[in-house]
Amino acid sequence: MTQNSIEIFTTTLDKAAGAVVYPNAVDFRVNTEVDIDLSQLTETGQVGFISGVYCDNSQGAQGITLQVIGSNQTVIFPAYSFGYLPIFVPNPPKFRVSTPVALGGFVNLFFHNTPIPPFIHTVA
Repeated sequence: MTQNSIEIFTTTLDKAAGAVVYPNAVDFRVNTEVDIDLSQLTETGQVGFISGVYCDNSQGAQGITLQVIGSNQTVIFPAYSFGYLPIFVPNPPKFRVSTPVALGGFVNLFFHNTPIPPFIHTVA
């Protein structure tokens, strides 16, 4: 590892923390954009890294866009879908979640540090 590189994990198991999941109920009742900051988890040693996300947008009539701050990766969960996607998350883990219009409810996001194969299932 050089000084000019960034450690990004996608298939490594966190030996210190084990397999962990961090649930987030994103409130889209009024807002169309929400920031999620999980930096305290890495700063306090609760987890070494975040490598994926599960999104339950099965009740959402609009797509959900997740932007990873730091790597600028953007993933989109379509309307009426749910699934797992790997994400490239440098520390500290920070995210911006958005939707084109306020959904009038919550969307559940579960950030994890385990290698899970990607899949998205559409219910509509």
